[in-house]
Amino acid sequence: MLIFGYGSLVNVEHLQAYLGRTLVANQDFMLCRLQDYCRCWTAAMDNRINLPGYKFYVEKHSGNRPQGVVTFLNIRPCSGKTITGIVFDVSEQELQRLDLRERNYRKVDVSDMIDSPTSRSIYAYVGRKESDQRYQQGLEQKSAIISRDYYDLVYGAYKALGAEALADYMDTTDPPQIPIVDLEKCPVTSTQE
Repeated sequence: MLIFGYGSLVNVEHLQAYLGRTLVANQDFMLCRLQDYCRCWTAAMDNRINLPGYKFYVEKHSGNRPQGVVTFLNIRPCSGKTITGIVFDVSEQELQRLDLRERNYRKVDVSDMIDSPTSRSIYAYVGRKESDQRYQQGLEQKSAIISRDYYDLVYGAYKALGAEALADYMDTTDPPQIPIVDLEKCPVTSTQE
């Protein structure tokens, strides 16, 4: 399956480490554009609960676990805007792992909106309704935050693609309305609380 990455998955080093294999440009992935979408900071996970095999975050300076939601990039329909990202191929096993990692998102077929023609279907992870609701609630309660490492990872990915890609990222991404905080990601192995 082909996946369109528009956030942390644009960082090829990060993606290679996650997939556990080397990716060759124009063979395993290619730069492309998704039409009529823009990025927004609205996909949130509840940091107060443990989910089997899923992450949670603690503050780097104190080790305390923030009692709210941690927010990630999402995409939303946006007529006239076009976002730069990468399309990459995944095996069935890699897709299953990605689906677990991206549990706050659902796969949406965006094949007709990608500027690079292919006969294969291309999917993007779009925030689930519940994920957006968590963000909205966290925004209202002033308990929504973004991990600085994640924010910097995405920014760095577009910066590495060059000045044009970085300018595109900044132009087609809603500015965060919530604090960016120094967090450390921790894996969870216990059952849900």
